[in-house]
Amino acid sequence: MIFLAACIQQNDPSSLDDSSSSVELAPILSEHLTGTFNSYDQSESDSRYYAIQLQSCAVDAPEIGEHVLYVEQASLSSLNAPYRQRLYVLTQTSDTEITSTIYSLKAPNASIGLCNESTTSNFTFDDVELREGCDVYLEHDGEAFHGATEVGTCSSDLNGATYATSIVSTFEDKIESLDQGFNAVGLQVWGAEAGPYIFLRQ
Repeated sequence: MIFLAACIQQNDPSSLDDSSSSVELAPILSEHLTGTFNSYDQSESDSRYYAIQLQSCAVDAPEIGEHVLYVEQASLSSLNAPYRQRLYVLTQTSDTEITSTIYSLKAPNASIGLCNESTTSNFTFDDVELREGCDVYLEHDGEAFHGATEVGTCSSDLNGATYATSIVSTFEDKIESLDQGFNAVGLQVWGAEAGPYIFLRQ
């Protein structure tokens, strides 16, 4: 009777559905993003690109989200003066899609070099400010994530821009990122023109 019951349960469609649950994407994307990367090799082979370090690590921010990363970008020649510091909040929205919600820091200087510390840092909503319209929508193809912001929704005033866009692909060993700014008539005013920055895992 026990064997028969086990066979019935094994062939029950509902039990099959339970065993084929969707993959949790946030931990996979977090693993792709976490670590130290740089574009040194690209800058050596193409003078149109700068040698940039991208560093990311998990932080404890339960008010903000379950999967939260601190991300810091700086020139390799001035790592103690990063030009971009963000929190990425990773939220799965379907079996293959995930959204990275972007926050800026209200006191960025206090977090410089955070990923080099031995303890996990904490953040609350009081520490950050949502960058509205700057969410990155990514899709998982089984190996990598590919995605972008929506066009015209992420505001930027750098070099006369009115909005910025980001196109991103993440892999186990590298991150490809193309950030560009555009003015009110759609002309590019900052960012790489020849293609994405290629940040190799170190």
